[in-house]
Amino acid sequence: MEKVVCILCSEKEHKFLFNKDGFDVVKCHKCGLVYVNPRLSLNELKEFYDESYHQFQLEDSLKNLKNEKIIQIISDLIGTGGKFLDIGCSTGHFLNTAKEYFDVLGIELAEWSANFARKTYNIEILNSTLENCHLQSSSFDVVTFFEVIEHLHDPLTFLKEVNRILKPDGILALSTGNVNSLEAKIRGEKWYYFAPKFHLYYFSIKTIKEILNQTGFRIIKITGS
Repeated sequence: MEKVVCILCSEKEHKFLFNKDGFDVVKCHKCGLVYVNPRLSLNELKEFYDESYHQFQLEDSLKNLKNEKIIQIISDLIGTGGKFLDIGCSTGHFLNTAKEYFDVLGIELAEWSANFARKTYNIEILNSTLENCHLQSSSFDVVTFFEVIEHLHDPLTFLKEVNRILKPDGILALSTGNVNSLEAKIRGEKWYYFAPKFHLYYFSIKTIKEILNQTGFRIIKITGS
């Protein structure tokens, strides 16, 4: 276990919100970021991302429709045919849709999932973290990561690296839970997104805007409650 300070403002002081599954969820006194402290170290966390964790990611018809919709939105903004990177691509189902429109590459830390994506969809997958891939600057037209940022130990450094590899006119698309959503407020600590073993950060619209602004992005659109 390791103790951390707020990644957005470096504030050490925080308000205790609740304990779930043996982990404290806290809120920064200064900027309001909600996060887990103390938390599992990166080495401790890696062992949990195994085959059983990613089984729910496998193909189904509803995901096909959702993936097509996301690709259509991205295509409307930037066109097709460019270089497309999906980080935390899991079993590769989304990239399998994207490869019909873009030159795709995936990054996936879990070895089982990376191997599944390669064998099933014939997609190039780097079994690593983004920071350890040493990708070329300004080389991607599109970077996506869905339900990933809340898992990261250092999302600030991660987003700076995304900004570095993305072309100046490129598109970043991401998703995460909204800790200030109506569902989160109604359900409290029973909100499904509060899974502090894996989910280390819980962003609101305010704090996701702040971390994107700090890392050099211009926000085009935010959707959701």
